[in-house]
Formats: sequence, structure tokens, C-alpha cells
Amino acid sequence: MGVAIKNIILHIGSVDIGLFPQRVSSTFVTVVWNGTARNNFPEYDILYKIDNQPEEQYQTVTVSYVYRSYTINNLEPDTNYKICIAVKIREEDKYIKLSCTHVHTRDASFIMQGIYTTSNVAVAVVLGIVAAMLCIVCLVSMAAKKYRQRHYETPEKSLITGMAHVPPENLNSPLMPRIRS
Repeated sequence: MGVAIKNIILHIGSVDIGLFPQRVSSTFVTVVWNGTARNNFPEYDILYKIDNQPEEQYQTVTVSYVYRSYTINNLEPDTNYKICIAVKIREEDKYIKLSCTHVHTRDASFIMQGIYTTSNVAVAVVLGIVAAMLCIVCLVSMAAKKYRQRHYETPEKSLITGMAHVPPENLNSPLMPRIRS
């Protein structure tokens, strides 16, 4: 028969969600969050900024409630960051921060760990060794070929001298009839 409207202000003491850095590098940070309240909102915003910048300097990334981690890229090496997981209040264009953490990115030399540079001298030495080995293999191969050719063209004299000489007239060929004169 009518309409009843009442405004209510709800104050939330704490939400059971925690944000933790999982992997920290020079230019990226992977954060994970957990807790029983992580499925209570349809989406979250990851807020991050350099630690000493004002509040309005946050950069934001919106993630779905099904995600449990996110990697923030393109960060400055050797810098302190404040990273928060928050929920956006649509009407006011503000955020309610549910959990925050502070992270210090590693210095720029961390990127190069495990990567070794090779000098030009080392490359030249290795290529020289490979070329020398190829030359040796070619020379041995040519010498073996010459050795086989020499022994093929001139058989040993001991084999020739020990053979009996058979004149061609004495050869009997069953395919050729003998012609008697």
C-alpha cells in the first residue's frame, strides 16, 4: 500500500583478506591475496604507487574475484612501493582499502643475475678451435683417400710375381665355339 525508505550507514570494522608479496624483482612484483572475504566482491582493484607519493598518485588495475594473484609490471628498480587491494565505491569514485603491503623492488643488477656476457676473445678462440679441428679432419680424410688410391692402382709386387701366366689362347669360354683351323 505504500513505500518505506530508510538510509542506513554501515561501518565495516575489518574484512578478512590479506595481501602479500610473493615474488619481487627489479621491475615487477607478484602479489597474492587470501582470506574468507575474497569472494564477497565481484571485482577488486589493485592500487600501487611509489611509497612517498600522495594518495591520488595510485595506479589501478581491476581484477576479478576469481584471481588470487597479480603481477604488477614496469616498476622502478630499487624503489619502495605501497600496494593495496581495494574495492571501489562507485557513487563516490573512491576506494575502500581492504589490505595493504609495502614492497621494496630489487636493484637493477638483479635483472642481470644468471646472465653472463661472453667476450669477443673467447668467441674467437672457440671458433678458431672449431676451424682447426675441421681442417685436421679434412687433412686426415684426404690422406686416407690418397693412401687407398695408391694401393688400389699398384697392387703389391709379391702378388703379381707369384701368379702363373696363362696365355689367352688357353682360356676356354663355353659361350664361344672353338674354331679349328
